[in-house]
Amino acid sequence: MSGDRDWRVYETQIFTRLKEVAGREAEVTFDVNLTGRYSGVDRQVDVLVRGSFTGIGEATMAVDCKCFAINVDVKHVETVMGLVEDVGTDIGLLVTTEGFSPAAKRRAKGARGMWLDVVPYKDLAEWEPDLEWCHVCTDLQSDDFPGGVYLESFDRRNLPPGGQLAQAVGRCERCQAIHVRCACGVVSSAYDEQAGEWLECEGGCGTGWRFALELDRDALPLTEDPREQVEFRRVSLP
Repeated sequence: MSGDRDWRVYETQIFTRLKEVAGREAEVTFDVNLTGRYSGVDRQVDVLVRGSFTGIGEATMAVDCKCFAINVDVKHVETVMGLVEDVGTDIGLLVTTEGFSPAAKRRAKGARGMWLDVVPYKDLAEWEPDLEWCHVCTDLQSDDFPGGVYLESFDRRNLPPGGQLAQAVGRCERCQAIHVRCACGVVSSAYDEQAGEWLECEGGCGTGWRFALELDRDALPLTEDPREQVEFRRVSLP
């Protein structure tokens, strides 16, 4: 773990960057104490954001910063999940300098409104939180909070067919709708019922994509990684 001075500088820089990208209408506060709904004690939040988020409207986000020299583990993710639940924010964002263990990533995927991001010092100047909300949950116009989509980039050494036409893929943690981010930057979504159909990028760039939904004898997906279920092709000229 980095020294005290390093982590304080990191927190301050994350706060400064969030103020820059959040816009004038958002309220971004550094080092906040909020009374826990269940614990009844003051809980410290590194950065608190109140504002309008694309796809969900007005919401609050608690940001926890980990200036580590090693990957964040599952216990750290669960600690932040507990903090978010106690203080009652809509979103929890955990940022770190290094990365996350596989267990930490899996644990965060099962948590409502929980996001992970890696922000090394060298990338702070260009960083912007990559928050994606499920298109399907949002389109349902329910009073419930839409599910979050944890989009994972492809391993460029092991791309699916046509993978150079896309950036990332993931599933909604709430309704399990699959989402892909095309190379043009637009995110498209589909239900499981659309498995096997060729779909076009919703940004109109001419990229087509489809996904397979192979199930085992118990009707469970053969793979939990949606990156192994997709393929892409050029279907029309933009």
